[in-house]
Amino acid sequence: MKRTWWLAAVSAAALMGCPSSEYSQGPLKLKWKPPEGVKLESEEAGPPAVGHFTGGVEVFSIPADAPALRTSLDAVREQLQKAARVTVPGEVTASSDGDIPAGPVSRWEVRDGDSQRLVYYLPHKDRFVLMVLTAPGPKFDRRSQKFELSLATLKLE
Repeated sequence: MKRTWWLAAVSAAALMGCPSSEYSQGPLKLKWKPPEGVKLESEEAGPPAVGHFTGGVEVFSIPADAPALRTSLDAVREQLQKAARVTVPGEVTASSDGDIPAGPVSRWEVRDGDSQRLVYYLPHKDRFVLMVLTAPGPKFDRRSQKFELSLATLKLE
């Protein structure tokens, strides 16, 4: 009986007392629950608005016409880098178009020396969002899987 009470008390405390790691509001204009262990470190109002998260994650919200999806991914990548004023150095090793709950996306994997990047592009009404994960080669697969799973929680405002 005591054990049941203790488990209920711990569960209630965890639900009520622990701050949510969900990012919401702010200059990025989105809601997202990052993977476990990834938390907001700082953000800049921009433009473009930028969120710097632990674990090698950066999120850019760029107020500009969104380049079309389902066209040349190399051309879209170049347009995005110019508009976001950010460079994703390295060689593209994989690219594809697809959908997540927040809408259609383009996705790139980029290798640069010992590190790898996963870049997601999400167009929206009056802006677009770039989400970039950078990780050392040996940790990239595990981190990218968790990052991609977290995209199911993403909502653009």
